[in-house]
Amino acid sequence: MRGKDEQQLDVFSYVSPEQRVPQDHPLRSLRAMTDEALRDLQPRFNKLYAKTGRPSIAPEKLLRALLLQALYSVRSERLLMGKEAKLSYNGNLLVENRNGLIVNTEVFEANGTAERDAALVMLEQIPGTKQVTVGGDKAYDTADFVAECRNLKVTPHVAQNLERPGGSAIDARTTQHAGYAISQRKRKRIEECFGWLKTIALLRKVRHRGVFKVGWIFTFAAAAYNLVRMRNLAIQTA
Repeated sequence: MRGKDEQQLDVFSYVSPEQRVPQDHPLRSLRAMTDEALRDLQPRFNKLYAKTGRPSIAPEKLLRALLLQALYSVRSERLLMGKEAKLSYNGNLLVENRNGLIVNTEVFEANGTAERDAALVMLEQIPGTKQVTVGGDKAYDTADFVAECRNLKVTPHVAQNLERPGGSAIDARTTQHAGYAISQRKRKRIEECFGWLKTIALLRKVRHRGVFKVGWIFTFAAAAYNLVRMRNLAIQTA
């Protein structure tokens, strides 16, 4: 049975948690965006719980706690007791260039083609039929990846790997355009995302096992990054 998302004002204290947080604290704007997203998820939450039984902890509370864990780099105590898994995972992001927000995530088991495979999966999920471009480093400069991008109506603005046997998979028909240079400059924004996820959200070594669980926490951490990014953008445009 799903528990209620009730906010407790005080716990053995004359000062409530609400009073402890300054009015200009960054968490307040993040909380507002988070609560709005959680309200939209309520129909999904309702389907996950039985109508009878002992009330659970409200899923909204659990997700807020996980969000704080990601924002403040809090490691689980259980992690200290667990053994490091030999299986490694490859987390992949699709980031839009205008605002630097993460628009999609994919986690694959690490192998020689995981990055390119995940990129194609995410590109295929882009809605609409409008031609778009995608930036990438030299690892994406392969004939198969470039050809598949074009089949998806995606112009591959990947860095040329001129040392690759056979040369680069793209030529001056792509690199001569001003948009190519812009994509190459803007693609470095993704490193900011990965840096935050590894150092702040502590995803350099995940404590979960299995692609599904790792993928879930990776996507959740990406959402946390977007909340911080949107708050910073709102301050810049205010």
